[in-house]
Amino acid sequence: MMTTTDLTPLWWLSWNQHADPKHGLDARPVAWPPPVPVLAFWRTGEAFDGSYCTVVALVRAATATEAQDVITSAWSPGIGAWRFCNVYAAEDAPGDRFPAPEWSFGLGRWPWSTACGTAQGGEGGAS
Repeated sequence: MMTTTDLTPLWWLSWNQHADPKHGLDARPVAWPPPVPVLAFWRTGEAFDGSYCTVVALVRAATATEAQDVITSAWSPGIGAWRFCNVYAAEDAPGDRFPAPEWSFGLGRWPWSTACGTAQGGEGGAS
């Protein structure tokens, strides 16, 4: 169960993050830490030719457009096609495939009281 009383919706977004000359193929935002509305993100795959990776994020925003704008400003250059942008309506954390990132817990952004049985980890970090 979520521990927040914030009524702003959570958005589940995914996009293709293209490589660029300065950053290469990197699923992390250009500046660390991610903007406050970004609660978590995960690299979930890569194109066979290595031209882009797929990223999924959990963002708190009033609208889908606002959620996409947060991602675009934090991950540009390199934003490619949007794969999806849906309201995250579940009461529970995303599950084993998307464990709570340590940085999200550390910054107090994970909106659930625990990782709901999932291991700590996930994409991200200023390394």
